[in-house]
Amino acid sequence: MKKYNDILADERPEYKAANYGFENLSNTELLSMVINRGAGTKESISQARQLMNIADGKLSNLAKLSMDEMQVVQGIGDCKALAVLAALEIGKRRAREHVARSPT
Repeated sequence: MKKYNDILADERPEYKAANYGFENLSNTELLSMVINRGAGTKESISQARQLMNIADGKLSNLAKLSMDEMQVVQGIGDCKALAVLAALEIGKRRAREHVARSPT
């Protein structure tokens, strides 16, 4: 695997988000940014990939994981697990707002 410093700037999640928009990032790249508070690093990308593997690649499964289940990934402690859960909760609330505003 490439070292993070060896990854071209336009392949880094934070660069891609700033220049092409968040919609162009994979779930793993977005998760790595949440884990590392704004920047994807080699470590946070690896952690995000492991979490997505535990969740069978599905955000709905990721949202069902407990803090303890997330913490089986080396480097994921209380703060990172809570950040992931908070981001998922924001997504849920946004979805509920969107549904509430939709005309019936």
